[in-house]
Amino acid sequence: FAKPSAWALVYLHMYLPDIPRAIYLDTDTLVTSDLGALYRMKMHHALAASWDLPVAFMECFPPLLRGEPSWAFDSGVLLLDLKKWASRGLANETERWIRESRGCWGDQLSM
Repeated sequence: FAKPSAWALVYLHMYLPDIPRAIYLDTDTLVTSDLGALYRMKMHHALAASWDLPVAFMECFPPLLRGEPSWAFDSGVLLLDLKKWASRGLANETERWIRESRGCWGDQLSM
């Protein structure tokens, strides 16, 4: 990752060990309403984000995956279940993916 903030996001569970969840917002995100409902939403996975078109990431996929990807997400607004993130070893998995993808598109592909 080029941005230190992206690495901080991968290890957020270590910075906030007693916090069960966190909402991450990019610095250019404008909040116009209460984020409480987002924080309390039911989660099945360790990460919740909005879907994005994968067109921008196509340069990364040919060497990594077979076929055309149908998924990507916008990392500007994330909800993280920090307990699940830690217990499932997702920081290590993220690091592995960064190595495999050579950091292509940073956090949006690795997470």
